[in-house]
Amino acid sequence: MKSHFANLTMKSLSAAGLAVALVLGHPTNSSAKALPVKKTIHTLEDKVSLKYIGSNSRSIIFHLQFENPNANAFTLLIKNETGDVVYEGQFNDVHFSKDIYLAVDEMELHPTFVIRSEKQVVEQSFSINRKFTEKTVVTKL
Repeated sequence: MKSHFANLTMKSLSAAGLAVALVLGHPTNSSAKALPVKKTIHTLEDKVSLKYIGSNSRSIIFHLQFENPNANAFTLLIKNETGDVVYEGQFNDVHFSKDIYLAVDEMELHPTFVIRSEKQVVEQSFSINRKFTEKTVVTKL
């Protein structure tokens, strides 16, 4: 009788364990969460690259690249330190690339570059301080 009771108990526990496993393992009861689908949103700022590339005695040179895959119209503005627009151009290039030469009359400049599309604006400002050193070499003849 003891063995019959033990078998019955084992079968009941096995059936109960299987039922619990089935209930907990069902997708509607699972604690595992579906990962959300990440949608990559590219902002205008992600597509703009503006770098200082050098200078000469008359200019400061920047290189501007802008990836515009839909060829949307955009405006390039360059403003001085007082906010006055010193350059304005409209473009719709897919792969816009331009070297920009800023004339230098002063030792300090604060240009702001603005790219404006229909829905977004990107501004990048720079502070430029020019310092010149003179090296004088005197040789006896």
